[in-house]
Amino acid sequence: MRYIFSWIFISLLFCNLSIAQTSDYEIQYKKALQTFKKNDFEKARLEFNQVTVARVEHQYIPYAYYFSALSSFNLSKYVEARSTLRVLLNRFTTWEKRDDATLLLTQSYFEENDYIGGIIAAKGASTPIGQEEMQHMKAYYIRKLLDVKILKDLNSKFPDDGLVTKQYKDIVLSKGGNVNKREQQNKGYFNFGVLLPFNANDGTRSKRSNYAIDMYQGMKFAKAQLQKEGISVNFLAYDLANDSDYMIELLNNHPFKSIDLFFGPLYSETNKLAMAYCQENNIPLINPMSNNKSLTDNYRFSFLAEPSSVMQAKKAASFASVQGFSGRTVAIYYTETANDSAMAHAYRQEIENIGYRVTIFEKMRAKADFLLAKNPDNQLGHVFLATSDKKAGLALLAALNKLTTEIPLISTEDAFSSSSLSSSSVSGKEIYCVSPEYMDTSKPETDRFRKDYLNKAGILPSYYVLLGYDLGLFWGRLFGKYGYDLRKGLDDDEAYKGEYTLSGFDYRDSQDNQVCPITTLRNYKFVLVK
Repeated sequence: MRYIFSWIFISLLFCNLSIAQTSDYEIQYKKALQTFKKNDFEKARLEFNQVTVARVEHQYIPYAYYFSALSSFNLSKYVEARSTLRVLLNRFTTWEKRDDATLLLTQSYFEENDYIGGIIAAKGASTPIGQEEMQHMKAYYIRKLLDVKILKDLNSKFPDDGLVTKQYKDIVLSKGGNVNKREQQNKGYFNFGVLLPFNANDGTRSKRSNYAIDMYQGMKFAKAQLQKEGISVNFLAYDLANDSDYMIELLNNHPFKSIDLFFGPLYSETNKLAMAYCQENNIPLINPMSNNKSLTDNYRFSFLAEPSSVMQAKKAASFASVQGFSGRTVAIYYTETANDSAMAHAYRQEIENIGYRVTIFEKMRAKADFLLAKNPDNQLGHVFLATSDKKAGLALLAALNKLTTEIPLISTEDAFSSSSLSSSSVSGKEIYCVSPEYMDTSKPETDRFRKDYLNKAGILPSYYVLLGYDLGLFWGRLFGKYGYDLRKGLDDDEAYKGEYTLSGFDYRDSQDNQVCPITTLRNYKFVLVK
């Protein structure tokens, strides 16, 4: 059954079209209308065509084109209908009923299941009423589309089309089914899905996949520790890159429906599907590696294991405010990435709220010749650099070395590498870094774990092994104590009293980790500020 338009103007054409004077064209047009009313569309199409080929311009021609196309449409001759409508739209660019012609053009695509053509044609509606009617008509056809592969393709081509995205998610979720939380609560154990790109099928342990493998190894150690604490957690590994087809297969897999928490996925397409599934079923989704705050914007149980770039900026500004730097002015620089920019803007807002004055706020190049040029060095209290580019960190150090006074620098841990720092570049410098991935090997809990891992695995654990261990331990303990009432647990001070190998966690009134170590350079090594 076709979508039925509110073709209000059609009835008006039959009885209220203003005619200046009777003419042969009027007679031909009215005759064609009478034929159309009798549903003799083949004959009506021919009669309307006779009006369109008139040798002189008159007011009936665009209407004749339209009804000729509508006659073809009613005969299911969609190609002919589109051809006529294109002539109409190209020839009569100011016709008052263009939106009605665009609606019919769009529907002719949808009737032949040409969704790409239909979505593109739908963008031609120009008036608010036409756009509203177009949305209703598009919704009618998109909601009938149940093919996941077609929806996936459309979602890829039109990521900003809300109707397509909603239908894609709805169909995926309907195939994935709903999770019965009552049954899960009675299991006596918890299943955590580890959806990371292990690259298990490529036959090699590439450097690119090591972090995922290491993280999972740490989680297996966490499982053993949780068992000692009386908490039973299964870590179920899925080798998942950016393959949305495989993600859909997992959602359709009945055992997958028993998962209580997701670590990952890391890539955009699979993360979108997982997020939609988690939203439907109130399942927490933990991104173990990103600091992109936008990943938490649309779902209250989406969490970042690291502090977001915005949170890092807030912690850095708070740190600066208690350091007693010589002045309450700051120069802020940032480099190319969106996260760098977000961090710089967040630092500016936070430091100004504290009462500092920002004298420079600029995107920088990795050169020293222009840095700080706008500001005499004796007017700066400190400099802040938001960057993931190690060249930028060295460039800023070179600029600071040209000044006559020493100015403290606060930056990100990505701005420097210990191997690239020389005595000439850092001598006498007051340098601090926001270091969310800081690993203190002298910490008793960390030292014990490293020795235990070395004894069992034969090698020292990487940062990602420790991260996997801590993540598994924290979320396992949280589920073990609070069950599915996670927000209550996350806001409870008691949830954060356990020991961890890295810096720990804090999600009180937050969806990204608020624990953010600040380090300083001593003897060419970054150590925790005490």
